[in-house]
Amino acid sequence: MGGRGASYAKRFSGDLWESSRKFTQEFDKLPDYLKIGGESVAQLYVYEHNLNGKPEFVSKDKFNKLVKERGENNVLYRGLEDGESLSAKEIAKMQFENEFNYVGGRIGGFANGEGIYFAQGDKEVATNYGDYVTRAMLNKKAKVIDYDKIAKMFEEKGTEKQKKEIAKMEELHRRNYATIKAHMLGYNVVRKIGTTGRRRIVVFDRSVLTMEEI
Repeated sequence: MGGRGASYAKRFSGDLWESSRKFTQEFDKLPDYLKIGGESVAQLYVYEHNLNGKPEFVSKDKFNKLVKERGENNVLYRGLEDGESLSAKEIAKMQFENEFNYVGGRIGGFANGEGIYFAQGDKEVATNYGDYVTRAMLNKKAKVIDYDKIAKMFEEKGTEKQKKEIAKMEELHRRNYATIKAHMLGYNVVRKIGTTGRRRIVVFDRSVLTMEEI
């Protein structure tokens, strides 16, 4: 790692659960948009593992070509609304173009783990969260696991060290750590298929995305 990412990693080095206590001491030094996350252990995990890669951005014309090749059902939509001081577009640029990857915190929900949530193949669902909608697709870097398989697979294939790490995370913050468990198992995207067939995609690493330019 290099640059600011490396300096954060040095300060957060050591056991993850011990490092989280130091997080508040470094809090004021973080970019403003990351502060929304408070003491998110998942956010700290992202720093520790340098999961700050950025999406591949392509022009609108090139993205439309991808849609024709791969089908509308493979498009990932994310809706955003204006904030108090930033437009939805500015928020999108911060989320996807900034040096640091923001995966959760107090907004966004944790139904299927902390991460960047998308509606797959359903723009209407995305607009429920905001009128400004970004479009993306998963690229070859994506390693997808179904949400409903994570708990059993982690129990069967997770190492004792990983299980202890998750247990101590849960001691600090009672949240859904499905995306972290998935990453420990070698996956970077979680897919949840609802009872109506709607697909929710949770991205833990932005580099798995090919996105239309914001």
